[in-house]
Amino acid sequence: MRVERQVLSPSGKLRIEYMRDRQQGVRQIALRDAHNPANTTVLALYKRNAWVVISPDDAWIVLNNREGAESGAQLYHRVSTAPLKYEVPAELRGNGRALPDVIWQTYLGETQQDPNTDRSRATIDGIAWEPDSHRVTLSVAPIATKNDTALPEPWTCTYDVTTKQIEPPADVAEGPANAAPNDSAEAPFGVTAAQETEAAPAEESSDLEGEKFPATRQEPITIADANELELSDIRYAINEMLARHGANFTDARIRKTFAEFSWYQPRTDLSLEEIETEFSDVEKHNIAVLRRCRDAKIAAARRQERKPIRGEPVEEPDAQRALRDLLQGVSDALNGGN
Repeated sequence: MRVERQVLSPSGKLRIEYMRDRQQGVRQIALRDAHNPANTTVLALYKRNAWVVISPDDAWIVLNNREGAESGAQLYHRVSTAPLKYEVPAELRGNGRALPDVIWQTYLGETQQDPNTDRSRATIDGIAWEPDSHRVTLSVAPIATKNDTALPEPWTCTYDVTTKQIEPPADVAEGPANAAPNDSAEAPFGVTAAQETEAAPAEESSDLEGEKFPATRQEPITIADANELELSDIRYAINEMLARHGANFTDARIRKTFAEFSWYQPRTDLSLEEIETEFSDVEKHNIAVLRRCRDAKIAAARRQERKPIRGEPVEEPDAQRALRDLLQGVSDALNGGN
């Protein structure tokens, strides 16, 4: 196992090490006491992608993973500090009782979705802890696929670790752009500025200085991977891919962002379309995936903006109401008041 990335928990007392064995194709998340490096434990082994969101007091951890049927957010509680040990609470063990199962059933009921909705069409992730470490916010975010005509409704809720209760949002669900890992979570295939707390060892592929999403040029990413990112990060990843090949951005803010890096050399003689013809097959695949997820998140956010809050009437403008009443009066007169 080789350490790919290290971050500190919000308290600064726990070190999270994301490790990888490239030959065996296995990854793991190890937890280490920041003040006693010998006190360590392995939280999870996985092959695809996983990251953790840790409570402010380090007593609780949400592990988000993408391991097929076992994917989704799982809750762990610290049962020992020395030796360091975390376990899944007893009430969330067993078939149909895991946290993703409980959240999914509540989600179907609260949003009045078809009970037969395919769960694989949405991600269920823990995204943030409240300051008291008692509640964690979880999201159900749709995964866009090619030629989608309908997506499961995005939704968020909180899970109280003390009362074991799920608390749905008070009003309309948040869009998927707000339902991505943040704070102490690991980005699915890169490192965002807000998340990086400590430099990781250099990759064999020689990551570029300041590069946030090196995986977009290294290996194919999936819709599920991209969907975990916030909309702003998806847009950044797309621009970073173009910047690596010298795209001459017309937006001054984007040019200024990448001008800070020595590897960004604008090529004024090429259009963005010509730049993309130089992409490798991996890059062409990845930019298509990112754009598909970007468009799906934008569309979902717009649908949410148009959707009234559940249980509240939609206000009708005075002029529209007056016209409707006038037309109704004319109709009543013509029909003899019937």
